[in-house]
Parts: sequence; structure tokens; C-alpha cells
Amino acid sequence: LDSNGVAHVVYIKKVNNFRRIYYNNNQGGSWNHEALLDNQADRHNFHATLAFGTDGSLYAAWFSNLVDQPGSIFMRIRKNGTWQAAITEIATGAWGAGYYSLDQGPSLLVTPDGYVHITYIHGYEAVPGSPSGYEYGRIKHYYSSDTGMSWINDDPPLRYSHSPSLATDPSGNLYIFGHREQWKADHCADMYVVAKPAAGNWGSWRILDQGCLDSSVSAKWSQYTWNNPEVLD
Repeated sequence: LDSNGVAHVVYIKKVNNFRRIYYNNNQGGSWNHEALLDNQADRHNFHATLAFGTDGSLYAAWFSNLVDQPGSIFMRIRKNGTWQAAITEIATGAWGAGYYSLDQGPSLLVTPDGYVHITYIHGYEAVPGSPSGYEYGRIKHYYSSDTGMSWINDDPPLRYSHSPSLATDPSGNLYIFGHREQWKADHCADMYVVAKPAAGNWGSWRILDQGCLDSSVSAKWSQYTWNNPEVLD
């Protein structure tokens, strides 16, 4: 919901055998504002997500790839009710494996300072100690201080996970949730969290919960905490 109570959604639809990213809202009481967001007509596009900026701009991010190939993370911005023409490729080499990519897309949020943050998992790489010597899932993090015009790589301490999630708080601290390397515990893993203080550096991973937690995390945060406190989210 935005500050006027309008609901905004993103979703995928199959077009000519490829999955595409679409957006809609219910402004005026009807869902007749559908728009195609991606420009990758020959690739599959998955796992779209939204976040509001401190100025009311709406950000959409998603994962795009060919089946079983590494993919890219893309982003597009809606300002003053209009989607900008530019579609930014934030990063390449994101993990993709068939339809499993449906639940392995980016996590997106905007902190109170207006910085835009993206986290996702990287593709296969050499990982000494893993069963095959190669694994996917390195947690990656990028941020932009200029509303998506440029991006800076700022990864947390090394960890391999599935579908990491971002969260923030009114003080602007940044959190990433993810689990321990699943191959270390017979495909079961403890859940971890790592924090980065506002204007600070990443700390160390801390255990959030122990057990067989080889799954995605849903982190709840409010995009209105700092600029629209009267709106409940």
C-alpha cells in the first residue's frame, strides 16, 4: 500500500512461452492499470518484488535468465505515477536452475537514508569442503545512494544460503537473514542473521534459530516507518 491506500502488485505471466513481469494497482477502485515491466522477451523473468522509496518512488526488482543458466538482477523505478523507461541491470551471475529460480530472486528494500538495497544468491563457484567442490548460494549485496543510477557491491561476511531476505528498522540498521550452508548438516541448517549499523560495517553472523531450516525467510519491514507514520503496514 502507498500513503494513499492504493495497493501495488507485481506478478509473472507467461507470454510466448516466456515468463514476463507485470505490474498493476487498484487506483480508483479497479485493477485496470497493468503494465509490462521487463524488456527480456527471450528470457524467463521471476520473483519480482517491490519497495517504496522515501520520496514515494516505487522500485521493482526481479531475476531474469535462460533455463539452467546464470541470470541477472534487474530493476525499474516508478516516479510520479509513471514507470521510467530505463531498466537497470544491477548484477550478473545470479544463481538460476530451471523453475527453482521462482523462489530464488532478489530481496529489495529502501532504508531511511534513501539508499536502495538488493540481496540475492550467486551462481556456482569453487567451494572447498563442499561435497562436489562447487556450490551456489553465496549471499551478495548491492546498494545505491543515488536512486539506482549506480550500484556498489558490499557483501556481508561469506555465507551460502537460499533466498536471503533484507530488513531494516527506524534507525536505518540493515539486516540480512539466511541459513547455514545446508551441505554441512545433511541438508538441514541453522538460521542466521547479520547486521550492518547505519553508516557502519557488517558485523558477524549470529544464530537466529537452530534446527532443520533449509528454507527461505520472510522478513517484515515497514516502508512507512520514517516518512508516513500514520499509515499502518
